[in-house]
Amino acid sequence: MLKNTVKENNRRPVINTQLQNYIESLIKRNVYEHDILCFKCRSRIRRELQSQTLVDVATDDDENCAQGLPGPAEVISPKTIQLSISSTSKSHRRCIICKKENTRRHRLVVVPKESATQALIDKGIFISTNSRCCPDHLIGKYFKQNSLKTVQKSSSSSYFNRTDISELLERTRAVIKDTSKFNFDISSSLSDDDYVNLTGLTRKQFDAVALHVKDLRNSEVRSVRTCLAILLVKLRTGLSNSILSTLFSLKSHQLRRAVHSTRESLMQSFVPSFLGFNHITHQEFSQKHTTPTAKTLFANDNDGTAILVLDGTYLYIQKSSFHLFQKMTYSMHKGRPLVKPMLIVGADGYILNVMGPYFADYHNNDASITKHLFETNAEDIKNWFQENDVLVVDRGFIDA
Repeated sequence: MLKNTVKENNRRPVINTQLQNYIESLIKRNVYEHDILCFKCRSRIRRELQSQTLVDVATDDDENCAQGLPGPAEVISPKTIQLSISSTSKSHRRCIICKKENTRRHRLVVVPKESATQALIDKGIFISTNSRCCPDHLIGKYFKQNSLKTVQKSSSSSYFNRTDISELLERTRAVIKDTSKFNFDISSSLSDDDYVNLTGLTRKQFDAVALHVKDLRNSEVRSVRTCLAILLVKLRTGLSNSILSTLFSLKSHQLRRAVHSTRESLMQSFVPSFLGFNHITHQEFSQKHTTPTAKTLFANDNDGTAILVLDGTYLYIQKSSFHLFQKMTYSMHKGRPLVKPMLIVGADGYILNVMGPYFADYHNNDASITKHLFETNAEDIKNWFQENDVLVVDRGFIDA
């Protein structure tokens, strides 16, 4: 308590009321805010307070001292409630899943509360606060399905306090509340069949597409995976926005914005990597997507010849209230409004590109669409094709 005997860089002011009272009981005299402690004494008293009175003296006293603000004490209850709930290790140095150590090159992250709740619900294993794991085990705030399966228990029981139990109940309530809607953030909430039925993609395919949605950010009302799921479910089922907003617990304007943003993001980051003349070279296409039968029939076993199949297909649409558009999209052949995309595929069925879509009136048959593609050099199609390439078409292209 004497400034003359303590070095200046080792002085710690007594700014906590609980701390002042405890010191007064020890030295039997009044303690004031301008009095100081050495670092060693403050650490010893802090440990005694935690063990005897269970008062958590603020660990950021140094920061509070610099700001001149008193640090309030946080009263916590002891972890005396033992429950038969398995738990993981509490080490901060190792990943609780793969046991890798925390290094400068391999930084571990604190397990999110959502992931801890996920492990408790799915595996019955409690993950203590501030436990660490590798970032590769997470998708957003939740564990990947294969990572969740490898979580191992290190103890058959766990000790809790009132705060731990309250937080567990609150987080569990939030998860149960979310189960009333389609939740694509928690991988285990939907089965593999659910993914296929709702989106047309398997779980692994959905995860792969989600990695390409780079322009979107998670928000309070929806995540990136939810945005992608909304778009895919709409394309798969054709449900109205009002029905989708009910299924995903979103407002109509939020759902419309999610569909628009996801479509733009996929067009910028996903589609160019898997569709179009620029995503694959002529040589690679000829070698990987030409079947031996097609090569023998049309190319005399020439490996450098690209064999492509051209054909128009139909996308049915709703009847438009705009008369001119209704007239241009009505097909006399099918008796329904539609648009016509032109597909360019390989002999093995690999889709190289999709051109269009075009209107369904008599001006846009297969032959006229093909003429338009080469006359306008759509997407630099002339530079991609090479001499002796083969186009396989039906009789609808006879005038091309």
